Amino acid sequence: MSGELLSNLIPIVAIVMGIGLALTSTVNGYRQRRTMIELHHKERLAAIEKGIEVPPPPEGLLEVRKVSPHAALLRGLIWLLVGVGLLFALPEIDSDLRYIGLVPGGVGLAYLIFYFAVGRREAGQTTTAR
Repeated sequence: MSGELLSNLIPIVAIVMGIGLALTSTVNGYRQRRTMIELHHKERLAAIEKGIEVPPPPEGLLEVRKVSPHAALLRGLIWLLVGVGLLFALPEIDSDLRYIGLVPGGVGLAYLIFYFAVGRREAGQTTTAR
């Protein structure tokens, strides 16, 4: 294989593998959840047929997972620090790349603004509700 062909294949394989892993994870989670619901349904039907008390659903089976408000804080810090790191590292490689670090830094800043504007209030509500 020539070096040019290999250098063209690396990003293609990386993108295909990344999308493939995300899709596989999503499908696997869906199948696992569907199997749990089917098993619970069969258990309920068997209990009804035998005339015994119907078991309650397992905890969290029908609930949709809610993302923690603190996730915005974590994402914001990660993106901001990656942006700052790129801002300082890229000028060493090429001076034309120095401002690329502002893009992830801006994303991180947006996450932090969201957290301090909305997420902190939501985090306070979830801790007082427990």
